[in-house]
Amino acid sequence: MTQFITENKATSKINDTMMYIGRKRNREKKELHIACDMDGCVASLIHGITQCSERQPLPKWYHNALMHVFKCTILDDSSNDSCHDVRIVLKLFTLRKDLNTDKQLAKKNQTDLSPNMLLEFAKNLSTITDLRSSEILIDNRYHKNQLFGSMHQSDYNQCLQSIDASIPQQAQSRFKHQSQPLTAIGLFGSIGSHFTPRNNCGYNKLDLLLTTAWGMASRKAQELVILDDRLPCKTGRVAKDSLESMVIFIAQYPDSIPNNVTIKFYRLEPRQDFMTTLDNSSNLTGELNSTVVDENERNARLWLTNACTREQELKGSDSTNRKPEDFLDSEKVNGDDLPFWFAHYQQALQHVTNIKGTGEISGMPKPDGQGSLAFWQSQLMPVAKRYHYFIQENDDGYTSDLDIARLGNM
Repeated sequence: MTQFITENKATSKINDTMMYIGRKRNREKKELHIACDMDGCVASLIHGITQCSERQPLPKWYHNALMHVFKCTILDDSSNDSCHDVRIVLKLFTLRKDLNTDKQLAKKNQTDLSPNMLLEFAKNLSTITDLRSSEILIDNRYHKNQLFGSMHQSDYNQCLQSIDASIPQQAQSRFKHQSQPLTAIGLFGSIGSHFTPRNNCGYNKLDLLLTTAWGMASRKAQELVILDDRLPCKTGRVAKDSLESMVIFIAQYPDSIPNNVTIKFYRLEPRQDFMTTLDNSSNLTGELNSTVVDENERNARLWLTNACTREQELKGSDSTNRKPEDFLDSEKVNGDDLPFWFAHYQQALQHVTNIKGTGEISGMPKPDGQGSLAFWQSQLMPVAKRYHYFIQENDDGYTSDLDIARLGNM
């Protein structure tokens, strides 16, 4: 039976709650930290995709198949059974860095608040984990709360301004060819309701990554999975606001990350995969409807037809034009068969790269949730300045010119 155990019973604030799903046992478990983006990523799993300005839930077969791929890929378990003896720690990795921003974007994008979506994602993960031997910990603190706590100003920008007020002006160098100083608000802050793109460390989530990774600094080896639809992919489109430059920067400067943490980057974008394989296939609907009665099977075969076509396009015109029947033979597409076919052709979840940190952790401060200057002066500000100049050296911040192939198989 699923159990919810609230660790911090003294508070009822949504962004200060830590809870478990599953049973807390002393037996050794494989531990995995998963930091989740919301908009365009986990939100698509929870609320579906936007069509005609309205949210439409993903079909159950697609959602279940994607969770199977998640189990095989992220949890490294390709068995037919649920995962055993695993401890999953879910975290936020979203530009909704404080409660006010979360409310604004939730209204704009027709979603729930981030902590609630993280809880729903935990429930999804509970369907592929054996909760008799495993547990899921939900750390749903906003980024602002991880750095400054819940009693500080509610706005992340205001918190950044308090950091700048505490740092001597002579320590704040200036942007090359610009009058704006390299301050906390200049590097990580937002202008109005939109983050400044390109060399803004906040928009490219460098502050999120550093805070999460250094919060895990210890003598114990740790794995951190990053799920985000803005991560670069080796196939398909590259988003204009891709996090490619941030990933390549960390790969080039792994000492920015503590040496006990290995980061595994995964691009999760259900909407693009689902829309390109279903919405662009209206010409196949009539043919499929004439041979398939079950709606679930029709959608599955439609998805597979597009996957075969996409494979042919990727391999070139000399490849054989295969049809779903070539793979399915006489078997029907159902809940038991589909995940295995889906795993070969889906593009919703793609591995980008792994990066192992090399930064020394001895004597290095960690984010304390109290707005301490130590972590800002030793980690966030120096790394952010290095990133800013790294971007300028790569065509003045046009991240699309950075080559993802340089990442290799780290």
